[in-house]
This record gives sequence, structure tokens and C-alpha cells, in this order.
Amino acid sequence: MNKNMIKWIIGATLLLVTTLTHAQAGPCPPGMSEYPGSNGIPSCGPLRSDYEQPKGYWADQWAAVARSNNGTDGFALDQPNEETAKQASLENCTVMGGTQCAVEVTYKNTCIAVAKGVDEAGQAHSTISTAGTPRGAMKEALKTCKKTSEKHSCQLSGIACGLPKWVSY
Repeated sequence: MNKNMIKWIIGATLLLVTTLTHAQAGPCPPGMSEYPGSNGIPSCGPLRSDYEQPKGYWADQWAAVARSNNGTDGFALDQPNEETAKQASLENCTVMGGTQCAVEVTYKNTCIAVAKGVDEAGQAHSTISTAGTPRGAMKEALKTCKKTSEKHSCQLSGIACGLPKWVSY
């Protein structure tokens, strides 16, 4: 291969990488507006005079898990406060057939995962873990379950997220 051909391949590769990187850059940074470009590629610049900042706020979302003595779980998601989440989880536990339901965990603006396993004595149990992402909660629940269970008995039984909600005004 001659030197000109190698230079051409390197140049084309760099051009392709640069184009793909620019295409995936996404929206403009805060405080800037997107403008159409002359070659069809948008660019960023000062805020346009017709730009209107969204008005609102992020509202916390609470969730809870209630568990009964017969192994039934009751979940409540997207509740406005902790007390409402607790009450809803207790009601859901009872509706699902639980007896003597009690709130096991409450959380806000995060994800939860439940993993169930069987220990060496053959007793079933479950672990509940929270994290900022569904994947993080799942990994933590399975890791915790494997500490007290037969390694291969742990199964994920549920993942749920209660993330903040944008409220416009």
C-alpha cells in the first residue's frame, strides 16, 4: 500500500469519527439554544429571544414495601410522601393475601429490588436493596442474597423505581 493511500484511509477514518461524535453530541449545553446550520448540522449559540424557561419543580416520589408473615409482599410506588407510601403498601399486602403485614422499607427517588433465596437449612428468605438505578438495585439485592443463601438459589423477584416527577406550573 502506498503512503498516499494510507494517508487517505487515516483521513477518512478521522472524518468519520468526528462526524459520528458530533452527531451524537445531543442538545446544547444549558444556557444555549440550538440553531439550524447552513449545511443541515445544527449548532449552538446564545439563548434565542423567544426561548421560554420551563416553569416547575421536581417533586419527590416515595415508595414502600410491606411484607407479611406468609411471605406476601405489598408494593406502593409514586406516592407524594412517606406516610402515604406506607399505608398503600400495607393495603396492597393485605389485598394480595398477606396477613399481619408490616412495612419493611420506605424509599424516595430511587430504585428497589427484591431477591429471594433458600439458605442451607432450606429456609426461604428475601433481601431488599435500593440504588439509584434498576441495575444497581438488582446487583446489590442478588449480592446480599448470595451471602445468606445457597449461591444458585437466589432469584430476582421484583424491581421498581420511584423517581422524582417534574411538576409544571
